[in-house]
Amino acid sequence: MHGLILRLLFKRSFVAGFLLVCCCSFVQAQTEHEVQVLAPHRVVYEIALSDKKSGVAQPASLFSLSGRMVYEMTGDVCDGYSMTQRLVTSSELTEGEMALEDVQLASFESPKGEGFQFATRRLLNQKLRQTLRGSAESAGESTQLSMKEPVKKELVLPHKALFPMGYLRAMIAAAKGGETIVSAYLFDGADRVGEYYHATASIGRERIGPDQTGALALMQGKRHWPVTIAYFIVGEQAEDMTPLYEISTELYENGVNSDLYLDFGDYALDATVTDLELLPQPDCRQSHD
Repeated sequence: MHGLILRLLFKRSFVAGFLLVCCCSFVQAQTEHEVQVLAPHRVVYEIALSDKKSGVAQPASLFSLSGRMVYEMTGDVCDGYSMTQRLVTSSELTEGEMALEDVQLASFESPKGEGFQFATRRLLNQKLRQTLRGSAESAGESTQLSMKEPVKKELVLPHKALFPMGYLRAMIAAAKGGETIVSAYLFDGADRVGEYYHATASIGRERIGPDQTGALALMQGKRHWPVTIAYFIVGEQAEDMTPLYEISTELYENGVNSDLYLDFGDYALDATVTDLELLPQPDCRQSHD
């Protein structure tokens, strides 16, 4: 149970975006997402079991769960993007067992999104349980993966995958273009060696307002879209096409996300923004022509 919560909760939840598609068809080539300007920022989310999913009970073995996620993104389209995430959760089973989990992720993505470096550490009750480190490169119709830890290994993913920041920029381009259904392959290096995802997003109508309060007051006047994203592990769930999980949020035009609702089928989690800081914007004078 704890490993599942940990794995699902911290992946993609604040950086997800999607490759533009037309008429619901799947497009593997990148489009105009390079022109999207993202705001460097740091955001803190408080996490708790949700009571919004009426009529569905949480897993019998899980009594309570709470935690905090801190996400920070810096960089620009000239020099590339650096991202860090840290998720700490405390959970209690019905048998009284407690678990403290700590996930730390760091990555760098090249300016045009063709290269990606990543490192992930997972601790359970302050003991290191997993380390992942490697790099990936999208080339042609596939993605080349080079692992350094836990073992040195070279892999070829059979699809051209996007990486997190390119994925986010493409999602914003799709929303601005009025698209409502978006699909893409995504690799973020955050989970099992060689695992990647097919994600499908439903984008709602553009909104400006209502007035934002609290931590999200900094987003006042920004365009944003309601988005629900379903994640499927490539090569699994082929028969019933049930998503591994879904995330609903408001995506802002500068790459910031609002509160999150994470639906795992038999239970759900709320991630509420408690602090948002916009960081200095680098002076990027690169032409987008």
